[in-house]
Order: sequence, then structure tokens, then C-alpha cells
Amino acid sequence: DFDELIDWFYIFLLFKKNLEKEINANLARDASLLMEQIDMLVFERLQNVHSWSQLGIMQEGRIGDIDKQLSQFLVGLAANYKGIYSSLYFVDSTQHVIAASAPSLIGQIQALIAPKFSALVPNGEVFIEGIQSSAPPSSLTDLVIHAPVRDSYSSTAIGQLYGLFDMQ
Repeated sequence: DFDELIDWFYIFLLFKKNLEKEINANLARDASLLMEQIDMLVFERLQNVHSWSQLGIMQEGRIGDIDKQLSQFLVGLAANYKGIYSSLYFVDSTQHVIAASAPSLIGQIQALIAPKFSALVPNGEVFIEGIQSSAPPSSLTDLVIHAPVRDSYSSTAIGQLYGLFDMQ
């Protein structure tokens, strides 16, 4: 009868309210875990580019990578990090790409773009220019990260190491 129907409706509303609370709590927890994973992933990419920018092989940039050792190193890194970086390249102080994991980039001019963000990492700073997207059909989406490469003798900047983090 009618009173029994009202009791069932009330039980239904309580059940629905509790279920919504449980779902919202689970979604909030899942979103928080996902954000932590994304933060860690991006930090690892920033740390990679910074660490590599400090390696002695980067000094090849001072002499224009004439023996292609730096390019070979970047090709090896790209192979080891396949699917993570779409490109790795060194830009000299005149904004020319002189070494790259993709030979087709060598000789190109890297436009000066003000970084949208900078991040302090242990022993340095890394810059994020933002998202770079290519036109269809390839539709690549990369997070552009770069770090200064300093002359090991004078500490002046000799170029930038770029890593294009593949966001696909």
C-alpha cells in the first residue's frame, strides 16, 4: 500500500545518496592518484633533459658536432626512450640545430619562444615552452622541454638541449 511505497522510496533515496557519496569519493581518489602519476612522469622527463644537458658529450656543441658524436648520442637516447621522446636535439647559440636524433632536423633554425614555465630541478633549471602540435595526418603532440648547456670551462651557455616529450 501507500505507506509501504513511501518507505521503499525513502530507502531508495538513502541508498542512492550513499552510492553517490561512494562514487564521488572513489572518483576523487582516482583523480588524485592519476595526477600524482602525471606529475611523476613529467618530472622524470624534465630531469632527463636536465641530466643529459650536463653530460660531457654536450661540449661537442661548442665545435658544431663536427664528428657527429653528439648526434650519435642523441640517436641512441631516442632509441632507448622510443615512444617517450619524438625528438632530441641540440641548438647552438645562433639557434641552429647542430645535432639531433632525427638527421632531418640538423641545420634547421629553432625559433626563440619564451618559455611558459620553468622548473627547478636538482642542480639547475629546465624550461617548458608548451605543447607543439603538427598538422594532420600525423597529428603529433609534444611537450617542448629544454635545458641550457653550459661551457664546462667558462659556464657560459653554449646552447640548449631540447627534448620533445611525446604526449600521444
